[in-house]
Amino acid sequence: MPDGNFNLDEAITPSRLNSRIAATAQLPGRKLGDIAVQPFHVVYDGVTFALVDESDAERGDWLELYPDRLGFSHPWDGTYST
Repeated sequence: MPDGNFNLDEAITPSRLNSRIAATAQLPGRKLGDIAVQPFHVVYDGVTFALVDESDAERGDWLELYPDRLGFSHPWDGTYST
């Protein structure tokens, strides 16, 4: 089972993220619930890691996760667009 830490020298790909989610589903006593997030921006070794509010009139409420450019919007259920 993964240790829960991401190595910033490795890409955080959707498949790696999904494997972490699957591993979390096996934890005993887990509870599902709402979480709160906020935009952030970090540059590590020349790579930007960020959650950026890119809302506009055309897309409506929209957050973009970098570096993979995953887009999140309503209904905020964890599904994403690439």
